[in-house]
Order: sequence, then C-alpha cells, then structure tokens
Amino acid sequence: MKSLIQTEFLKFKRSRILYISIFGVLIISATVLLQGQHIFYGEKYADKSGWLITAALSLGSFYILPPLFALIGSYSISREYQDGTMKELAIIPVRGKELIVSKLIVSFTFCIFLTLLLFVLELFTEVILYTNKLTILEMIGYLKQYFLQGIALFFAITPLIAIVTIFRKGYWLSVIFAMIYSFAGVFTSQSQMFKSIYPISASFCFSGFYDVSGMQFMIACISLIISLLIAGIILRSARVYRME
Repeated sequence: MKSLIQTEFLKFKRSRILYISIFGVLIISATVLLQGQHIFYGEKYADKSGWLITAALSLGSFYILPPLFALIGSYSISREYQDGTMKELAIIPVRGKELIVSKLIVSFTFCIFLTLLLFVLELFTEVILYTNKLTILEMIGYLKQYFLQGIALFFAITPLIAIVTIFRKGYWLSVIFAMIYSFAGVFTSQSQMFKSIYPISASFCFSGFYDVSGMQFMIACISLIISLLIAGIILRSARVYRME
C-alpha cells in the first residue's frame, strides 16, 4: 500500500491537474480580495478582522473547491483509462481495492493541501496587507475550521467521483456535476431543516462555520458518512480496476 501511495503522489506531481487546482485556489483568494474592497457604511469589508478568511471559505466551499476536489479524485481513479495504460497495470500483482484506496488517500491529501493553501493565502492577506489583529487562538480556530471543512467537502464529493469513474475517461464531467451539486448547497444552507442534511451545506455544520445544535451536528456527520458509503458502493458495483 505504501508503494502504491508513493507512486500516486509522483504521478500527481507530474500532472497538470495539480497546477490547475492551485490556480483555482488563487482565483478564490483574488476574488475575495476584490470583494473585500467594497465599502459598507464607510468601512471596507476586508478591514474587518477575519472577514477575508471566512469569506474565502464560504465562496470556495460553494463554488470552487468542490469542482476541484471532484476533478482531482475522478482524474486520479480514471487516470490509467485516460492514459491507456490499463494493459500494463493489469500485469502488475496488485489488488484493485488497494489501488483505489491509495488513489483516494492521495486525492484526499491533495484536497486538504488545497484547503490549507487557501487558508495560508487569506491569513497572509489579513496579517500582512491589512494588519488585522487576529489573536493566536483565532488563527488556530480558523485553521481548524478550514481543515474540517476540507475533510467534509471531500466526503461530500466522493459520490460524484465514483459516478464519473463509470465513464472511464469522462473525469471532466465531474467538474460540471460538482458545480451543480455544490451550487444547490447555497439554497439548502438557508434552510434550518436541510442545511445539515444536504452534504455540501452539512460540511459547514461539521466544520463549525455555522452555529448549529448538537442534533444538527450529528445529522451532518451522518450525511457525510452516508456520502462516503454511497461512493464505496458505486465503486464496488462498477468494478473499477477489477483485476483479481
């Protein structure tokens, strides 16, 4: 398993998908910075302590990060089909289940990296450009929020990753599906009933971005776990990398 994970990491480092994803994170940061220049009652949004960090997490989670996560995950799983190397892979003594798990682990790692990269960019902007006085405890709190949000979003997106792998070479479809899927979260997040049920908005409940009750938090956790289980069922039934 360790060698499979190392191999997948090396493949990703040579892939354009990683650089496209980093560029997407930079777009989020730049967009939020521009939005922060708007003046409300004589004060810029960006001048409020923590505004850039929270705005970036909200904007990214609803519009940019889910499509990027879906692209990374679906590309990783369908890479051999896309590159036409399945015949070479079939002669290697490796279990298909282990291969998929290694790909998901690497995809998850890169998705968390992108989320934390966004946090670092926004924290840098807050502290250096605007000299906003964030305390150490506030910084740690935001870091925890970003980390948990990244985990939750990946869980929420896994069913789309699994569905798109059925098409073998259609990993770009995951971007379109994820955009629609995540945009719907904008509306469910406004409902006390559905915001902890729909996986995208449930990610905000899980990370602590939304103030929710203990029951809503538990529902959000269940929703995200169900998303992961659905992805597993789809991958198993689709017999992706069935080589045993």
